[in-house]
Order: sequence, then structure tokens, then C-alpha cells
Amino acid sequence: MRTISALLATLLLSTSACSGSSTTVAQSPSVVGSWLEEHQDPNSVSANAVIVTALLEFRPDGTYTFTGPLMQSSPTSGNVQVEVGAWTSTSSMVTLTPKEWSCRGPDPVSTFSYTVTQNQLVLTGAKGTQTLDANSGTTISATNEVNGCFDSAGHFTPTPLGPVSN
Repeated sequence: MRTISALLATLLLSTSACSGSSTTVAQSPSVVGSWLEEHQDPNSVSANAVIVTALLEFRPDGTYTFTGPLMQSSPTSGNVQVEVGAWTSTSSMVTLTPKEWSCRGPDPVSTFSYTVTQNQLVLTGAKGTQTLDANSGTTISATNEVNGCFDSAGHFTPTPLGPVSN
């Protein structure tokens, strides 16, 4: 099972203390929106068949969806891991509290420092820094999309979205 922190760290590797006590729900308009990371998978045996994509959507109501990676298994189908939860932020930190995901077992709360520069969201956590681009309408989908869980070796097991067991 790979949590959002681990998935962001994986995306980081494949492409190369909270100040203040006040926390508000969805009051930081700079993170609200859809953020995307997309690149060719360096481990793919087919240069044009597998693309790793991550989509992180922060909604104004304090909910988020993290979808990724999408590992295309053909031009019309792919496997994807999904996490849905609640987010809170201060002026420089964002905390993600998972509620449902497509893996089984615990999925810990993740906190990242963040900055927004031009059209990019930069998240920094315990495992590194990841830069996501503002999404101008791309969705993560394949005609035959299968939700599931990637293990630490990258193997995929199909599983439906279910409650987090923290």
C-alpha cells in the first residue's frame, strides 16, 4: 500500500514545522483547484504505452481527491490508485486527512508545507518536494479504468474505494 506521501515521493523520484496554531478549512484560495503531474514512466518497456499521472484536487468545501498514478495498460485502459479525504490549511501548511482510498489498511494523515508560484503548487513533505502544475482541464481517466492499490514494488491489485482504517 502506498499513501499519498509515498506516491508523491515516487513521482518526485521518477522525475528527478507548522508555524501558528490556527487552522482553517478551505480558506486558502491559493491551493483550491486542480493540480497535475504527468510524465513518461522510466520503467516502462513500451515508450508510448505507460504514462504516470497524478491529479490532486482541492475543493473549496474542504475535501480533496488524489488520483494517481494512472498506469495505462493499453491506449484505452489503465490502473489507478485513488484517495479521498478532507484538507485543512494555514498560510504555509496543508494537512490531508484520508477518509477513503483504494488500498486497504491505515492511510496516515499527511502534512506538507506549500507555496504557490505562478501556475505551480510546490509541496514539501518528509520524503521530498513535488511540483504540480495548475490543471487546465485534464482528467485522469481511461475508457476502462480500474481502481486499486500499487505495492512498493509497483505491482497493482484491483480493489474498490473503501473506508480508511486508521
